Amino acid sequence: SEDELVQEAVQTRLELESTAEAKKALEEADSATAAGYWPRLDAFADGNLANPNPRIVPSREQFDFTWAVGARLTWSINDTFATLGASRQARSRVTRIEAQRDQLVDAIILEVEEAHADITKAVPNIEAAARGVKAAEESLRVTKKLFAFGKATGTALVDAQNAVTVARLQRLVAQVNLLAAIIRLEHATGRDRAVQPVGPTR
Repeated sequence: SEDELVQEAVQTRLELESTAEAKKALEEADSATAAGYWPRLDAFADGNLANPNPRIVPSREQFDFTWAVGARLTWSINDTFATLGASRQARSRVTRIEAQRDQLVDAIILEVEEAHADITKAVPNIEAAARGVKAAEESLRVTKKLFAFGKATGTALVDAQNAVTVARLQRLVAQVNLLAAIIRLEHATGRDRAVQPVGPTR
């Protein structure tokens, strides 16, 4: 159904996948930027084995091991104000990418609906064109017989032959239109995505 085709397109089209990845990257960047609001906590640890060890008082001629651990909390007001502007910019980029995705979804839905409608119209057009070919061929057959008995002119025979040619061309155009609509639908639903080769290639 058309609804299923639209759902398939939304799940498959590469444009939407790339938009989703771009949004994810922007959200992660915004999260990293927001860390600038908070004080920074740094932890450190140190070990020292020396002879003599400068931390041992009084100094002695032997190996001694000493260690130290600690934490440092720093906060910069300038970083906080800078983070405010950077975070707003990051959120605006996320909002913009969301709007672009919505526009892409609308465009893809329109593609699917148009291609689906073209296919729906193409099938009866082919059937009508086939009936036209049969009618033109039958008219040509009758005209040939009439011409053989002198009941039709050469002009009528030529016109009947031309009518067959036109009818066959119309049938061909209808078939080409159907194929083109199918190709458009394949692209609109993302079914024409290139299949990546598995394993090493030479």
